[in-house]
Amino acid sequence: MVLGVAILLSCSPVANAIIEGTAAVGTNDAGEAGPSPVCGNGELERDESCDDNANPTPGWGCKNDCTGPAPAVCSDGVVTPPEVCDGPLAYCQNCSMIIGSCGDATLQGMEECDTKGASATCDADCTHVACGDRTVNRAANEVCDDGLNDGTPGSCTVDCSDYVAKPADARFASCKDLLASAPEGLRTGFYWLRANDTAAYLAYCDMSSEGGGWTLVMRAIDWNFDYYDPLWSNSTLENAISFDFETKHTRSKYRAYLEVAFTEIRTSELADLKAGYIAAVTQPSALALFGANGGEGVGIPIASGPDALVDYFDARADPDDRQWGCDQFIHVGLNQHALLHVNDGSSTSLGSGTSRHCDWDGGARFGQRVNSCHYTTSGRECSGNHQGQGWGNFNNTDTPLRARRITQLLWVR
Repeated sequence: MVLGVAILLSCSPVANAIIEGTAAVGTNDAGEAGPSPVCGNGELERDESCDDNANPTPGWGCKNDCTGPAPAVCSDGVVTPPEVCDGPLAYCQNCSMIIGSCGDATLQGMEECDTKGASATCDADCTHVACGDRTVNRAANEVCDDGLNDGTPGSCTVDCSDYVAKPADARFASCKDLLASAPEGLRTGFYWLRANDTAAYLAYCDMSSEGGGWTLVMRAIDWNFDYYDPLWSNSTLENAISFDFETKHTRSKYRAYLEVAFTEIRTSELADLKAGYIAAVTQPSALALFGANGGEGVGIPIASGPDALVDYFDARADPDDRQWGCDQFIHVGLNQHALLHVNDGSSTSLGSGTSRHCDWDGGARFGQRVNSCHYTTSGRECSGNHQGQGWGNFNNTDTPLRARRITQLLWVR
């Protein structure tokens, strides 16, 4: 159980996209010839009182006729002025008063405890510490809690004090090799790996999906790695012993990223590891794939053109980052900045003479490049502004290249 209330401050809408095309010509306030107001271009013109470039955007947006802000809807989960909160009734009264929240050190509402964070008796989600609740509370000396805790290899000890597998068990360099050594099969879970003469390290292995033998190298839970994040191309690890698949705004780069050779790479869901997308590519490590060529990585095409659109990535992107309109420059692949030789912010990066409306930058480290939308007075104008979907995605209008959040696990085999 995770309890809490998000509190947002209202702000004026800001234009964040480029409107293509030519404005209609009419008369300005002085009666002279000039551009007529365009509702949806992010600029307040003449009689407009609200124009946020989307009309409406979730949480804070303008009416479709630009006459004012869209009304707030209590209980929609979004704090929209004049609301001061929007969440569970135990913490937000009629969207007008905050009653309390987990982490404020005050016991209230549905909370079982509240010690302002994890403690020896209380988890960070304000529930009592309990081995088997899938929450690893290190303040309570828990090391491993996968909800099974049955002492079986791959799981945790029954008291949450340790992993069943031990460093001395590390005899294989990958989960694939480990699975091959066990004809009876192995449970998906925690194992120790060792490459050559290096020290053993803890890894998470998917031993059942798509034939099993997958080694986890990265996780992003409502987060991502920017396209040029140094972590793609260096040996630094991040949260390397955290295998929490539930807490939002967390991510990891595991040691397996540096050491496991593979012929396939896969991105998957969290709750259902079988749901995913696999690409065939042979590399000595994920670091070699993503970090080569001065951080550009090795550009590898998987598919391109109008038939390249992969539903897996498109369905998991924000609605306005999905495929719309032009389909000439759809690409599915790895390290697309290197693959497509795009130039940040250029409108003709894929070749001179091509239509500007279908040739804006965009891509991903592992995912696809699709055309996304702009807005006009009539709504969406799907022409230009290519967007990346998946790991390390980027958009041509981002400066610097900022990745949209994803919730995925990255595996190799």
